[in-house]
Amino acid sequence: MGLTMGERRSLVRENASRYQKASKKEKRNILDEFVHSTGYHRTYASYLLSHHRKRVVVARKTTIVGDIRKRVRKKPEPVYGAEVVEAPKRIWGILDLICGK
Repeated sequence: MGLTMGERRSLVRENASRYQKASKKEKRNILDEFVHSTGYHRTYASYLLSHHRKRVVVARKTTIVGDIRKRVRKKPEPVYGAEVVEAPKRIWGILDLICGK
């Protein structure tokens, strides 16, 4: 049986500051130990250790401190405005609602 999520989070907290300050050779050793103990994939483990407690810009005025428990999802802003979208709809209506079939 593996580690619980709480135990994995505590391992991230303990190793993250050491990983962020280490040289490249030391990071490799820290990452090897961390992957062996948690069972995470190597790329995901390096992402967790390098981004823990760092500031992340979400929007122009919003920054958050990176935490492994928080996941921020942002809806994409629309590329075109309503007036631009309306023009192809009108043309589609004029052409009797044709489609790819």
